[in-house]
Amino acid sequence: MGQSARGVKSTIVMGNLVENLQHKKHFNRFTFKQLYKAIDAAGMVDELSGGDITMFAPSDAAFEELGTEAFEALLADKDKLVSVIKYMVCEGAIDGDTVKAADKKKFKTIEGRELTVDSDGTKPYVDDAMCNVFDIEVDNGRFHVVDWVNYPKA
Repeated sequence: MGQSARGVKSTIVMGNLVENLQHKKHFNRFTFKQLYKAIDAAGMVDELSGGDITMFAPSDAAFEELGTEAFEALLADKDKLVSVIKYMVCEGAIDGDTVKAADKKKFKTIEGRELTVDSDGTKPYVDDAMCNVFDIEVDNGRFHVVDWVNYPKA
């Protein structure tokens, strides 16, 4: 495990982002099967398996909040699905300390629009999603676990 400036340990796992979302359970409670299903349906497995990226990754519980009907509708609309997934991803490394300290900061996504972070220094929200876990480092970047599926703002 790595150590950040605030003493919060990051978790380093083997494999790229997509492999981790598809196969692993993190902290014995977070799974990402629905996110993997969405990435696969969007045809973005290769795109998100390389590079240096940061993802604000909604857990399966976040997709449950979205609801089965809404999730199935999203999967059926490939253009919207690609946009939603790209809206979760930023180029480069954005570590947890940066997210926690980023009150009113914006991060540009690969979708082209910006995510806005509101934070009191302990509980950052990325748009409407609260970050639960930070700095799960993978071979091609890192991801932070969020509790909601953010859609790009119109």
